[in-house]
Amino acid sequence: MFGRHASEREEQDLSAQLMGFLNASIGRAETTHAWLQRFYRELVMPWRDVARNSEQEWQICTEMITNTDPARDLDLSLAHFAGRVEGAGRVNLSTLHSAKGREFDAVIMYGVNASDFPSERDSRTPAGLREARRLFYVGVTRPKRHLSLIYQEHHHSPWVVELYQRSQRE
Repeated sequence: MFGRHASEREEQDLSAQLMGFLNASIGRAETTHAWLQRFYRELVMPWRDVARNSEQEWQICTEMITNTDPARDLDLSLAHFAGRVEGAGRVNLSTLHSAKGREFDAVIMYGVNASDFPSERDSRTPAGLREARRLFYVGVTRPKRHLSLIYQEHHHSPWVVELYQRSQRE
């Protein structure tokens, strides 16, 4: 939303809005399609009006709404959407937090850039830096067979080098 130029207050407000939305979703019997429509209406639309980050890809949400339309006759329950259904031929989208304790045949981690992982916010305190590093290792230890780390050329996270050096010693 605000890129790297968000104030602490802006970050707190966005976090509170998202947490409020997610808490209000608990126990609701709605399809993925209905949930995404509500997400778009209640959060994305207002956020678009105040966003300062030109890198946002708002159309992803509208594409997901289109792709989860019940008229398309796809099995996309919230369990499927959240990656709680396993099986061949499925792609699970997951956050690093929700990947803890799970395994996948292949893992692709996007945005493993030096300025994003760890983020400026993570780097503010030793505890924040430790938590970001822990989450990185949660992600890289999830695959059974294949791991891909996606980052900008010559702008990788320092933990990519650390991971590479560890793999060379083993």
